[in-house]
Amino acid sequence: KPFSEIIIQIQGDQYRWCALKHINRKATEEDKSELFDYFKSKDWFVEYIKGDKVIKHNKKEYKTSLRNSFCAYSAPSDDPNDMYYCMVYQYYTLQGTNDYRFDDLIQKILTDLDKAYCICLETNAISQ
Repeated sequence: KPFSEIIIQIQGDQYRWCALKHINRKATEEDKSELFDYFKSKDWFVEYIKGDKVIKHNKKEYKTSLRNSFCAYSAPSDDPNDMYYCMVYQYYTLQGTNDYRFDDLIQKILTDLDKAYCICLETNAISQ
């Protein structure tokens, strides 16, 4: 299967779009790039030019401190059937009171959940 999880994560002042894949070994740079490219082709991730400091997602611009197109890591999994997982993500920086408003965050999460749902349907990860 192409992926194990699509994740929306708020950590500190970062709103993150993530994809995670379980694998049987520590992820290589090629594994990370492949996972990122797959989800970029599904519009979960977007093209980001190093140094732009702005990420364009869902037709909106958000400030970011990304140093590269995406962040990634691989670590041992808690799942006894898997040895490792590979996670890639992009993020924007939550700034000011508007970014932290509960109603605005809920709307953003709902929009992203809808997109994640469509990706899952398209890839037969779930059925309607």
